[in-house]
Amino acid sequence: MSHLLAQALNSTVDDILTAIAHGRRSVVDTKGKLAELHLHRLLLTFPFAEVNWVEKHGEPDFRVRLVYGELSFKDYKIECKNIRSLQVANPDKFQVELQKTRHSKTGKTERGYRNDHFHILAVCLFNRTGGWTFLFHAANTLPTDPKQPCYLQKMIAVPAPDSELGSWRRTPLEAIEDYEHARLQGIPADQRATDSGRCEEAAGGNEHEGVRADVQPDHRPGGGRNDQRTPAEHPG
Repeated sequence: MSHLLAQALNSTVDDILTAIAHGRRSVVDTKGKLAELHLHRLLLTFPFAEVNWVEKHGEPDFRVRLVYGELSFKDYKIECKNIRSLQVANPDKFQVELQKTRHSKTGKTERGYRNDHFHILAVCLFNRTGGWTFLFHAANTLPTDPKQPCYLQKMIAVPAPDSELGSWRRTPLEAIEDYEHARLQGIPADQRATDSGRCEEAAGGNEHEGVRADVQPDHRPGGGRNDQRTPAEHPG
């Protein structure tokens, strides 16, 4: 039986692939979605209580949930990007471009990402290694734009294969641990940027966190890591 997409397009899989191969933009877009597919499969191998592949314009690609202890949980947003292809002028340079694939309607930073738009950056290394492997980085420790400090820098250096990872991690759980450590040590994730470069607290507070009011959460990623129940399913 043919794939549902082939049925919907009334075409063969071979025809669809041939059409994609005839458009550079189509190939780039397909690689982007393939990276998300492989990341989705990878995320499902970790003890997240929930893994949601988000298909909504302007939203990060994934939302995952970690249960902390018995009575609290946190949701983390993950943005998936492909590493840039080999640059002939700089063959030893490994970089990821942090720009949105579509322009917003207004604003000079329309394609940039705010430093609070997602929690974890996942970079797929396929364009340089030929493998669907990933490196992860906490968003709140990524370099920011010197001219607009509450926006992330558009070009981010990524370690080459087999080199020292530095602040990059091989698993999302390690990157989440980095994120929480930086959050507790520095600027909270629920702060927003102003044009002056200062950040002001946003209304609503830490929107990705859930906990009973009379219980303080255990902020160590992996607290309750093997317990896949949601807080509502936990006893009293």
